[in-house]
Amino acid sequence: MAISKEKKEKIVEELTEKFSSSSAVILTNYQGLNVKDITGLRCELKEKGVKFEVIKNTLVKIALEKAGLKIDTSIFSGPVALAFDLEEGIDSSKIIYNFAKGNKNLEILGGIINKNLVDVDAIKSLALLPTREELYAKLVGSLNAPISGFINVLSGNIRNLVYVLNAYKESKTN
Repeated sequence: MAISKEKKEKIVEELTEKFSSSSAVILTNYQGLNVKDITGLRCELKEKGVKFEVIKNTLVKIALEKAGLKIDTSIFSGPVALAFDLEEGIDSSKIIYNFAKGNKNLEILGGIINKNLVDVDAIKSLALLPTREELYAKLVGSLNAPISGFINVLSGNIRNLVYVLNAYKESKTN
């Protein structure tokens, strides 16, 4: 069914807003995925606040131009799905990268991060970064290490004193 001109203009307007407000947009080729897989991916992304949409390439090109993004549009030669991440871009890249590892029909084409086109390698390296929670855990562990070492040193002196006193007591009883 054909889309009316008014509806197309509305879609382009919404896309332009999404391109302007998203910190990351990941471009994927979804050809070969069945509905169940796409739905599963959408649900997983939705939990993290990421919208995964399939939109006509011509409308995407117009929206990119209106958003002022200078991007090589040759990437839009086949069926392309867009993942709009309003947060940092790490969650969406992790989810899509892990999904693509398990499902060979999803291909990462690249992305738009902070209004710049990035290649597949940049998306993969972003996906391999540790999560915020992992970084916090490492930071707390690093901050806690000197304190733990200091306590261990202090308790070592007391422990050694107890060994010496115990050895002295045993030498007096024999």
